Amino acid sequence: FNEYVYVVMNFVKNFNPNISIGVFTNSSTLNMEKVVKALLKLEYVEAKLDTVLQWKFKVINGPHKSLNISDIVRNLRNFRRKFSGTLVIQIMLIRYLNVVNWSIRDAELMADALSVIEPDEVHVYTAYRTPRLSTVSKAREEDMYTYGKILKERGFKVELFTR
Repeated sequence: FNEYVYVVMNFVKNFNPNISIGVFTNSSTLNMEKVVKALLKLEYVEAKLDTVLQWKFKVINGPHKSLNISDIVRNLRNFRRKFSGTLVIQIMLIRYLNVVNWSIRDAELMADALSVIEPDEVHVYTAYRTPRLSTVSKAREEDMYTYGKILKERGFKVELFTR
């Protein structure tokens, strides 16, 4: 992974030295030293974090059984402490079966976790295309605005992507 990032960085810098390089991550491998070492070379990292409740994480994200949301939040915090670039946390609000991750309580708990992580920005969005699974549905715009408002009130720079 580290070698791949190095090759891409050199290619891009040789092509146009003014181009910024970033990556999107699902946040699950930030406990791996070689991943963190590679990401530290970048200027922009957008890390996914849809919920901070373990049971909702299991339902919504379907992670490997070894993944724990508390560990992911801790790894994001540790990464932030080392990373001098722009760190964005990306949150996708959806309904899966009868589980939603956009309640007021979800937003408050997310704000608590974000206070620990200290991201530069927070991007809140929902599914853009019709979900592949009929058991998944998009968040309504009003729910997204309420969720985003709570994060903004806690001092975070929030950008909503409603469409």
